[in-house]
Amino acid sequence: MTDLLITWSPTALTGDLSISGGDLETHEGLESAILLSLFTDLGAWWGDPTFGSKLFRWARSKREPAVLAGVVNDVKEALTWLVEDRVALSVDATAEFVPGGFGLAVVVTRPTNDVATFRFNRTWFAQEARS
Repeated sequence: MTDLLITWSPTALTGDLSISGGDLETHEGLESAILLSLFTDLGAWWGDPTFGSKLFRWARSKREPAVLAGVVNDVKEALTWLVEDRVALSVDATAEFVPGGFGLAVVVTRPTNDVATFRFNRTWFAQEARS
């Protein structure tokens, strides 16, 4: 599956298309699809109101184990479509607190039984700077 390559900036809370030599970069992985699924607020995309995640709701949460469990649940929920669309056999996730937010590890098992791990940090520094 060829996809446009999106580069995520955890401090700016933005993703941007990658350009090399004047052309949009592409890749064969799932990283862009996962980035969009996790870091688009649920219901914010006009094309599908069920697309996105609820990760934004944890922005002001205390550092408690229940928060990490909720984050993991929201990550799995946002990526359920990968299994439903048979892009993946399974999706698993873990979360940990990092300065200013939380870190995520997403493990995707493809139909070929290849396993890919994606790591992201979700920080709130940019939101704090805007307020």
